[in-house]
Amino acid sequence: MGRGWPPGPWGLIIESRDSTWVFDEENHRFQRILRDQGRNLEVSEWRSYDRLITDDTTDAFLVFLDKQGSRMLRSRREGANKPGVLS
Repeated sequence: MGRGWPPGPWGLIIESRDSTWVFDEENHRFQRILRDQGRNLEVSEWRSYDRLITDDTTDAFLVFLDKQGSRMLRSRREGANKPGVLS
């Protein structure tokens, strides 16, 4: 798994099917903006995470919430061919 996805001006932004994920890598925190048909519905609170693993081959990513790796979130980015945005 790689880390080849570049951060944007607000941190690392990844678009998945139902959410926009915003990662503040310096402070190890993230938030999700849940969507329905392109409209923003709900912005989560900032949550801490231990590490983020991305896979350039499959566009999957894992968010490990604890050091032990026992709590994680898994998703996949959508529309990887959009220029300038990890989507």
